[in-house]
Amino acid sequence: MHLKQRYIFHLLCILATSCTTKTEQKPPKIATQNIPNTITDRNKPDPNIAVKDDYTSLTKEDEEREDKTHMDMSYYPSNYALDKAQQKPVQLIARVTYSRPHKRDRTIIFGDSTAPVPYGKLWRLGANESTEVEFLRPVIINNKTINAGRYTLFAIPNKTTWRILLNTALFTWGDFNYDPKNDLVKVDVPVKATSFSLETFLIYFQKTTTGCNMIMSWDTVLVALPIDIKN
Repeated sequence: MHLKQRYIFHLLCILATSCTTKTEQKPPKIATQNIPNTITDRNKPDPNIAVKDDYTSLTKEDEEREDKTHMDMSYYPSNYALDKAQQKPVQLIARVTYSRPHKRDRTIIFGDSTAPVPYGKLWRLGANESTEVEFLRPVIINNKTINAGRYTLFAIPNKTTWRILLNTALFTWGDFNYDPKNDLVKVDVPVKATSFSLETFLIYFQKTTTGCNMIMSWDTVLVALPIDIKN
């Protein structure tokens, strides 16, 4: 093939390629069939939450129905993110991610079978997705060494104690897929009554001489899970 013919051949190939119409890739639809259908309660899954294909055309009714229970995060040390931004020497030990249900107009939260969180029943320790805690180094909980990694947290509240459960199953909604075979730690911690009523469920870390306490508080109830930092 002569040089001129070769040039024309390559030019035609380029033109043919540029005229080819690419198939537009549409984002996959979010599967909703596995989301349990229950009444709208921020302690239970709502099939109207986070299952829309298009958030650009929400109606007023859609917006009002959207989840008001926001996800939050707490660190230990508690000022870790700010210290890191200011380039201070600080090591992250633990981080908990959870959704914060509201008390709203409910008179009590923890109680008998009619309460939003009944005594003796498994609770996701928050709302929506299961609460997750991440340890960046080994820690000790109830005399057991827990390796660095991510875990889910559940609770069984009672009037005077809460049983805290550390579980290895991740990426779960609520406690619907909870399996006790995956529990690493089961520890009972005492309940402390507060002098005020907390509107929104809260988890945070409090420094101790051997590590920290993970504080969990809502309504007029507070519990603390001791966490020792392994040297």
